[in-house]
Formats: sequence, C-alpha cells, structure tokens
Amino acid sequence: MKKYLLFIGLLLFGTMVLAQSALKVNSIEFKANFYKFKGQLIDVRTPQEFSEGHIEGAKNIDITSENFEAEIEKIDKNQALFVYCAIGVRSGRAAALLRKKGFKNVIDLNGGYEDLLKVGMKNASK
Repeated sequence: MKKYLLFIGLLLFGTMVLAQSALKVNSIEFKANFYKFKGQLIDVRTPQEFSEGHIEGAKNIDITSENFEAEIEKIDKNQALFVYCAIGVRSGRAAALLRKKGFKNVIDLNGGYEDLLKVGMKNASK
C-alpha cells in the first residue's frame, strides 16, 4: 500500500512540475511556431551579446539583470512568448520563471541564437 501511495505522490508531483515548465523546441519548430502564432520574441542574453547580433523583432531582457522580473511584468501574459539565448541554458531558466509568473504559452529554444540563424530567422544586426 505504501508503494502505491508513493507512486501516486510521485505521479502528482511530476504532473505539477510539467505544468510549470515551458515547451522546449528545436530551432525549426521555434521558427515555424513563431511565424505561425506571431508571438513576442525575447532574447535573454546580455545587452553586449544582443548588440553583436539578434533576431529581428526580438526584445532584449537580460536574465542576469536585477531588473529582469520588473521587465517581464511589462509583457502581455496572454500572448505566446518565444525565448532564446546563446545555447539554451539561460532561456530555460527564464522560461521556467516566466511560467511561474503566470505566462501561459512559453516556448523555449532548445539551442541558441546561432541555431536560429541556421534555419533562416533574420538577423536584425546585418
């Protein structure tokens, strides 16, 4: 009986964790969904990284900035939100925080900025 209750508890916990996580997709899915749903594009890299190149239409909100939470409060929580960084680590952290803050449709790039360029997303810097 204890094993059964433990299994049910773990199952419920896993469901809660999944409900709080963002959808993590590859660069092809990210691009397709971004153009299909016309969501908000957020680059969570540093301002220096952003100035060296970013995807056209992206808003820079640096996850390492102490103003990150204040900046995300200005974003529409009901619109799809597409998040990327350099390799996928910071965007994953940002996506988890966004979900925790009530954002319903967060799409996190499994990869980074260079992957988006490879699939043809436009570089705003060139």
